[in-house]
Amino acid sequence: AAHGDIFVGTGNDIAPTPPNAGTSESIVELSGSNLAQLGVWQLPLADQPTDDVDFGASVSLFSAKLPGTTTATPMVGACNKNGVYYALKQDDLAAGPVWQTRIAAAGTGMDAACLSSTVVNGNHLYVAGSATTIGGTSYPGSIDELNAATGAIIWATGLPSRALGTPSLDGAGVLAVATYADGSDPQAYYLLNPSTGAIVATISNGNSAQFAQPVFADQYLFIATNSAGLYAYQPAS
Repeated sequence: AAHGDIFVGTGNDIAPTPPNAGTSESIVELSGSNLAQLGVWQLPLADQPTDDVDFGASVSLFSAKLPGTTTATPMVGACNKNGVYYALKQDDLAAGPVWQTRIAAAGTGMDAACLSSTVVNGNHLYVAGSATTIGGTSYPGSIDELNAATGAIIWATGLPSRALGTPSLDGAGVLAVATYADGSDPQAYYLLNPSTGAIVATISNGNSAQFAQPVFADQYLFIATNSAGLYAYQPAS
């Protein structure tokens, strides 16, 4: 963080050990100078439908003008495997979430998971997840834009397979997200307009499941697949 401290999300402690052992399933603040624990918020037992509800990706740091305030508050946020995104004040983890938003449907297993880290672009947060319902229609996966101050969903775009990996945003304003499935759901990379959530292109990846984050670099989009190798794409023009 700006003041030098470090924020991490922690893994789960699988049964038969006690639920919430130590600082499992937590967001933790550590000193940047000696790694001493400075703060912690642990996922409540009431939010744990299974014993596998850790924070599976890096936490994200952002700032937001919270309701009723005039200056930006340093925040830390992360999506949990229980399908919920939690946002807390960096300087007061013990107070718990300022807001929380469900990204994936409540349930068990990867079909209900939210494993991706967050794409942060100012007041805009982009988060991918698994099974959800949008406008009365069920989708195996989705990607959402959240308001950083309130957690309100600005738009949500359904995908034909669950999205477990972290999305990426390039300098031209193109959002990329991959899908991952164990069954017959189609696998691809999707390029979206980050302002509207509209899918502007679908990129084949050998119909391979995808967990790796897409990488934009030097006019290329790099895609690492589970079973179909490594791809590099660049704009036709």
